[in-house]
Amino acid sequence: MFGGYDRYRAMQLLARHRWWLRHVPVQQVISPLADSPRSLRNRLLRLAHAGGPVETAGQYLRMIEIFKSDQIHRLVSNTEPIFESLQGWSAEHDPVHAAMRWDLTHYLPYDLLRKVDRASMAVALEVRCPMLDTSVCDLAGHLPAHVLMPGGHSKGLLREATARYLPASITQQSKRGFALPIGRWFRSSLQSTLQNYLLDGRLSKLGFHKPELEALVHEHTLAQADHTHRLFALLTLALWLDWLMESNT
Repeated sequence: MFGGYDRYRAMQLLARHRWWLRHVPVQQVISPLADSPRSLRNRLLRLAHAGGPVETAGQYLRMIEIFKSDQIHRLVSNTEPIFESLQGWSAEHDPVHAAMRWDLTHYLPYDLLRKVDRASMAVALEVRCPMLDTSVCDLAGHLPAHVLMPGGHSKGLLREATARYLPASITQQSKRGFALPIGRWFRSSLQSTLQNYLLDGRLSKLGFHKPELEALVHEHTLAQADHTHRLFALLTLALWLDWLMESNT
């Protein structure tokens, strides 16, 4: 609601500089940089990919997608046409506000809050208040992006508003996530799990191309690329398919 994700700043950059992103050989310029989900190299590549000849909703889809459309076609046979845009995208003039609104109506209730509710209720914590107070949500939804993110700084307005109540060590610290080191585990203790479920399991029997699955696992385990999010998505799908098949027998 207050512009905390880097992808909102990226949408601002695209709105201002999209024209040159189409013509600069970004891949060649940044290829020597380190590769990880949050590395500068990865972010620049995602920004350049989003800056292609697509509408604003398509730009944001490219920001948040796990697999590119060509990767999906290589992985799976006979796929349906791949979405090039986002359903439920708000036709707002401000692309940052449109992105925030899409997250508020889709990503927040169907992903983040569902996980947070389960984790917090398990230990009797109430973590939603006060950020999801209806008055706070309504206020944030009516403020333009340049007010929420002055100078392009994430959560700029929120940081300023809380500065009188909280120390700078809190208000000025960078955003922290809750991600587990799944990527490292895929290279160590969970490597056999990838082998069992992705390469030897149900996915390769349901039309997923085993050579492409092997390439993803191989590149990741040898640290040639970081496929953490892709492998986690595929592993989750494989585990769900196993559960579904077993529950129907």
